[in-house]
Amino acid sequence: MKAFVYRVIDELLPLSRGIYGADLGRNPRDVGLAHEAFRPNLPSLARLKKGFDPHNVLAHTCPLPEATVPKLILLITGKSGVGKDHCAAVWLSVLTDAGHLASVASISDATKREYVTVVGADLQLLLHVRAYKE
Repeated sequence: MKAFVYRVIDELLPLSRGIYGADLGRNPRDVGLAHEAFRPNLPSLARLKKGFDPHNVLAHTCPLPEATVPKLILLITGKSGVGKDHCAAVWLSVLTDAGHLASVASISDATKREYVTVVGADLQLLLHVRAYKE
């Protein structure tokens, strides 16, 4: 019966939006399904589990991977308007398409968000429209 269930999951997974994480358990095959169920939140969940369950008492409740630290951090600097955000988006796409967990964080975006709350500017224009930024 289990083989049938996993075969059906394998066939339906490409057509689905995800997996219900509460049904995952101690079967080694569930490790891959956990990745599908928690994809964008997997690193955060792994860190939380490590913090709340440092001795891995709940090892078989849900197969989360070990918390990891970033293996590569790229810091991109340069003059205004030279394409730093564009390059970061391209690199993010290349890395995620290759199966790596990756994200982009911008210090200027955080600064702009604070500026918007104080001054009342339009955040979307400030983030995306060159003339408005200037």
